[in-house]
Amino acid sequence: ADKLALDMLIGQISTQVKSNTDYKRNESASNSESIYTEDFQSVVQTYSQATLNNTERIVIGDEPDAHVFRYIKRSEIKKVFEQRKNKILEFVANGIAAEQNIQIADALRYYYWSVLLLKSHPYAGEIFYTAPNGDNKLLLSYLPELLNNIFNQMAFSVRKTVNEDNKKVLVIDVRYNDKPVTNFDYAYWTGQNWSNL
Repeated sequence: ADKLALDMLIGQISTQVKSNTDYKRNESASNSESIYTEDFQSVVQTYSQATLNNTERIVIGDEPDAHVFRYIKRSEIKKVFEQRKNKILEFVANGIAAEQNIQIADALRYYYWSVLLLKSHPYAGEIFYTAPNGDNKLLLSYLPELLNNIFNQMAFSVRKTVNEDNKKVLVIDVRYNDKPVTNFDYAYWTGQNWSNL
């Protein structure tokens, strides 16, 4: 009952955020392969369940007929979203640091997490980040710029091909800004389905 009450409270917070912003994502691939959908409420709930620790509880009655009510003060909701803003800014900083270290998988991961959390923040249009060059950037437009910059600076080539036991092994050279990347996750189409990462 306590978990259900907490889920309902998180659902109400999600609904309030959803009234201020809307986020949906849907990706499809041909040949009945990978269909990816993401909905903004699940992002808010997943993050909130991990961070919503300042709720109060009222229990009325005894088991098995107990009723549990969970609530949070409005002032505490502001703290929740302030913590979320701090986490967004931290992810952006981690992404920039990873990008500078040519850790492209980590940079993309941090930027993506930042985008998801930003879309779940009721004041996303008011969150700024001070870029490494000192400019104050609105994150709603800066994060897509960071992501696009990574993809624009990526280069892929086949360094060599090795034939082994009826197999062809391709050694791929992955570069960012003409430097070899430290890490990068990818999958490829085998002709029948997608490979593992």
